[in-house]
Amino acid sequence: MVANLQRRQRLADGISSLSNAAGRSLSSNELRIILRIALWLQLHEGYTEAAAIDTASVWAGSSRHTIEPAYRHWMETGELLEPDDSLRGSGDPQHPRHDSSLSLDHILAIHSLLAEAKTKNEFLPAREIRRRLALPLGLRQTQRVLKQLGYRWGRKRCMGTAGKKQQQQRLRSFMRQLADALQQESDGTAVIGCTDESYLHTAHSNQYCWFAPASASRNEVRGKGSKGKRLIMLHAMTRHGLLSAPRRGRSTAAPTNVVSDEELGCELIFEGLIDSEDYHKNMDGQVFMQWVHNRLIPTFKRLLPGKKLILLLDNASYHHPRGEDWVNPNRMSKYELAVWISDRADSITVQRDGTSKYFGKTSLFQPASRYAPTVEEMRGWVKAYLQQHPGFNRTLLRQAFDAEGWQLLYTPPYCCECQPIELLWAHVKNYVGRQMGDDHSIAGVTRLARQGFYGDPANNHAPADAALCSKLFDHVYGWCNAFIAADAELTGTLQRLSDVYVPADDPFDDIDDEAEAQAMETCGGGWSEEEGSDEEAC
Repeated sequence: MVANLQRRQRLADGISSLSNAAGRSLSSNELRIILRIALWLQLHEGYTEAAAIDTASVWAGSSRHTIEPAYRHWMETGELLEPDDSLRGSGDPQHPRHDSSLSLDHILAIHSLLAEAKTKNEFLPAREIRRRLALPLGLRQTQRVLKQLGYRWGRKRCMGTAGKKQQQQRLRSFMRQLADALQQESDGTAVIGCTDESYLHTAHSNQYCWFAPASASRNEVRGKGSKGKRLIMLHAMTRHGLLSAPRRGRSTAAPTNVVSDEELGCELIFEGLIDSEDYHKNMDGQVFMQWVHNRLIPTFKRLLPGKKLILLLDNASYHHPRGEDWVNPNRMSKYELAVWISDRADSITVQRDGTSKYFGKTSLFQPASRYAPTVEEMRGWVKAYLQQHPGFNRTLLRQAFDAEGWQLLYTPPYCCECQPIELLWAHVKNYVGRQMGDDHSIAGVTRLARQGFYGDPANNHAPADAALCSKLFDHVYGWCNAFIAADAELTGTLQRLSDVYVPADDPFDDIDDEAEAQAMETCGGGWSEEEGSDEEAC
């Protein structure tokens, strides 16, 4: 019984594999054999004409709609019908390879719609483009046309609310500050360091494998669908290596993951307790400042005594922890501005229509008029006051660094290319992905992460020592030099930069751009090791 079933299955598979492929034209010899079968069935088996055509089509593995026109043509002319394949495949004007059915207005409308969608951060797949513009194309044709016009479906990179011009200004400002920091490091008075946070899942693994496309399983692998628990990693490094100092009289065990405990070593790995797509939500200003006071400051002083630390870090909101006296003029109401000003001055003088206007304390609380200032005038006065009194509006991190005589250098928003430690995360995560076994416990993954930092000779994994860290810094400096070479306002290199400095439009935007901070946390700072495209959604 089993053998008979297997035989029948083999016969069925053979019939299917030998059938005429969809879209393929039958040759003259194939048509001759099929028509001969149809005629033979009528002559010897008593089939009707229609039944004979149907049966011959089934036996030949072709469509009745293909065989019947050929049969009619032969009966009328006695000649075989030569199929016209000039319009098949790419020869068909309606084929997806062609966009000739689109007018110039349609093409311009596509460009305009996509440009507008980027400014609004709007989800706009191909089917929605086709619907809005009423394109005379199918969905697949629309996708093909979009690719022909130079578009690709990929992951968004959120760039905040700043315009292109302001982004360029911030990059130029950063290059000038970084060039100054390099000069201090070259003089031997300072050391440039960097810090950042990243994450690992306990089920982290390498996402690539070799597979046979023709096999039934293709790229399917056995494994858990869940990513597991999330570990948050925080560290710091310089060109000399990771900021990790030996602890006197202590074992070589991993440092505690309790940030309130003082440790010599900047490594901090702990379990993220907030279940959110955004790992930044597991970090806040309080935790970060405890790490600064209990890990970063004592470790740097131990490793590099007498040196000034110039710390590179991104614009995450917890890198700008604020005290209770922090004020942001851009977000204060007129009443809040009036209270704040009246506590510090009896009157203000502002510029209105090219002349100076004097307003007493009482007028600050009145609606804007000839005799009372506007909200924008009051905000301008507060901003000028804060710039003239740098002791105000210092973040807790800046206060801690000022006390040590150190310097903070924030990278431009959404520009991970300026941050060397981003390359370190790739070094560590790639190692963990290669070595991940069956142990998905917090302790097991933490052990792998530490080996990713400090090396694993048994598996030929290099530690993040001075040699590796210097390469990471040099890679970033190479990117910065390439930016300078392509920029219209900067010349030279980081080591010898021309004296061009273009400040941001508003210094308070650099310090307190809530929209950019939130967008950065949502989008992961514009960079992710898990970036990819979703072809199904496009």
